[in-house]
Amino acid sequence: MLNLGTLPELLGAVAGLGVAAAGIVDALKAVPCFSRVGFHHIERGITRLLPEEPAVGAPAEDSDTDGAAPSRCPPITVEETVELLKGGWLNGADLSKQKADAKTLVIHFVNERTALHFSRLTSCPDAPLKAIAIGLGAGGQLAPGHMGLYKRFSDIIDVKIDSMYQRADQQYKKFIKFFAYKLAIALAVVFGVLIFWDAYSSDVFIGSVLIGMLAGPLASASRDTTTGIGDAVRGLARLIK
Repeated sequence: MLNLGTLPELLGAVAGLGVAAAGIVDALKAVPCFSRVGFHHIERGITRLLPEEPAVGAPAEDSDTDGAAPSRCPPITVEETVELLKGGWLNGADLSKQKADAKTLVIHFVNERTALHFSRLTSCPDAPLKAIAIGLGAGGQLAPGHMGLYKRFSDIIDVKIDSMYQRADQQYKKFIKFFAYKLAIALAVVFGVLIFWDAYSSDVFIGSVLIGMLAGPLASASRDTTTGIGDAVRGLARLIK
């Protein structure tokens, strides 16, 4: 059974199981049900942040402006915005880039008709915000007196976007850690059964569970999934006798 002489084998088994579990979980991130974890915080947050009215499309580059109103690109709806953000989340894009993309899409919704919505959302005055919306629609030309208000508006939008992404990221990381922890225990039990098939006992089961429970904190001690599985099998074989 366990003694000081088996400590190196214990550490090898624990670290091996930890990195093996982490590697398997990392591979499972390609499965939609895994990579989607936490996104509902972003979906709910962006839906509350945006008005129901679609964003006004930008002027088409090839539009003819001979006395007539320029044609505009198709507007973006809230549902389309959610799908665009989902693509970045599922692909594991850098979190700062996802936040920047989300803000760009939110600003795209700011116009004269939605100024009141954003005024209530950010506690910014309605009339100046409408003037800012007109300036943004004209190519980002803001009056000097509106720069301070626009910075305040922009900062509040940043905080709201950062909050929803932080909640989503925290839930995702907690889920991955919890799943890796349970997987390490399951792997330890399976390895114990395979190694001691002919002499399996309650001591082997208890020892396997304990090693699996210790695997998470030492997951970073090993190198890759294949090496981790090898370390775990060798350590278990020497340990649980």
